[in-house]
Amino acid sequence: MIRKTLRNVAWIAVVTLVGGVLLLRSCQNVWLYDNGNIRFVSLSGTQHQSLVVGTPTRPYRGEPAMLVRLSDETVIDLEQIEVVQLIAKCKGRSRLSGVPFSSIGSPPMEPDTKWPDGTLRLQDESRVFIVHDGKLMSFQLSWGEADAGRPPEIADKRTGQWRQLPLSEPAVIELFGAADQIREYSRE
Repeated sequence: MIRKTLRNVAWIAVVTLVGGVLLLRSCQNVWLYDNGNIRFVSLSGTQHQSLVVGTPTRPYRGEPAMLVRLSDETVIDLEQIEVVQLIAKCKGRSRLSGVPFSSIGSPPMEPDTKWPDGTLRLQDESRVFIVHDGKLMSFQLSWGEADAGRPPEIADKRTGQWRQLPLSEPAVIELFGAADQIREYSRE
């Protein structure tokens, strides 16, 4: 009888442990690093997988001066980009006129804002460019374990030093400065 009880207790302990591990794996901590109209998202706290620069009310205007390498190795100077060049290079296109702005992470950077009429979303693999009236308003880069192809690369135009996503925290600070605000939350 005691042996059977101990076996049942051991079985319950194993089931509880496995259930706890599965529950912990389904919940994930996410860190948000915000600096003005720039947001990085990190799933580890140290490696930053996603970046958005520019919003409908605070668009990207060439600062910081950045270079982005497209999937075909073309280098884009974001400060002086010709939207026609982006349209030709990006295979994915969609209209964002009046669509609510959704930033990566939670809470949103600018709740209840929308992209202006005539806004286009251009995509080259994991690189997204939001354009309006012939100007770049926002760019977004992301890279995760499930992504195929070449990870996005970004460089400070002044130094020309290229960095590949995911970015380390020192690289983020070097490229974009220290965060104004860092938040952590759990997501399922």
